Amino acid sequence: MVWRCVTRVEKGKEACTNSSTFDEEWIREVLREKVCDGGVYDENTVRNTINKIKIFNDHLEIYCREKKELNINLP
Repeated sequence: MVWRCVTRVEKGKEACTNSSTFDEEWIREVLREKVCDGGVYDENTVRNTINKIKIFNDHLEIYCREKKELNINLP
């Protein structure tokens, strides 16, 4: 499974020309380390902790419900 830019999927490549596609395993590993405190990846923990994820050319921004923001450099 891969993650894609929702703007590109819904509005086309003209609306989002720089979208990247990411392997879900890499994103799960990041979420396991940063959101699940290095433990086992847990979908409910992720769903209850994260408000949104923004993906940029060189990093991710993970916005948590408790107003904490995590910045992760892309591989």
